[in-house]
Amino acid sequence: MARHINLLATTTGSKVVSASKLERNYRYVRDKWTTAELTAQPSDLVRPARIQECPVQMECELAKSHTLMEDFPDLKGVVVAIELKILRTHILEHLRMPGYPNRINPDRLRPIFMCFQEFYGFGDGKVSESTLGKVDEEKYRGLTRSSKVALPGDGDKEAVEEKWKRMQNDVEV
Repeated sequence: MARHINLLATTTGSKVVSASKLERNYRYVRDKWTTAELTAQPSDLVRPARIQECPVQMECELAKSHTLMEDFPDLKGVVVAIELKILRTHILEHLRMPGYPNRINPDRLRPIFMCFQEFYGFGDGKVSESTLGKVDEEKYRGLTRSSKVALPGDGDKEAVEEKWKRMQNDVEV
């Protein structure tokens, strides 16, 4: 699945690409299915299609959304956590635990997850190279910095280093 994810990694469905996405080399694509070389298959209970190539598929509906960073007027709504209600799960037969139709055999499941813009699984090291791993992480920092509310770590590096030096000198005396 890493190859398919990488094909989508720097794409957006918005015709107008934001300045921050342009800085990270995003581009507009009309048809993400074709771009990612994936096959749509009908869902049973929801309108969005399922991804045929994905070994585990969940049909969900939105239960609740949570706006994060509400204390920062210029960042409120930039990050939203969503809570989903799973309505139906589809799983390839060879991933089921023998004799248990509703259990997954963990010895056969090979999930992929992203950590610090890189792909990992349950084993040691990266599973695959990541397109997003090539984007300078500092280009995402704007999403976490408020221009209206100062936090520790926002532009106070020199002051913190000076305070640290004074503390070290006090310890040595």
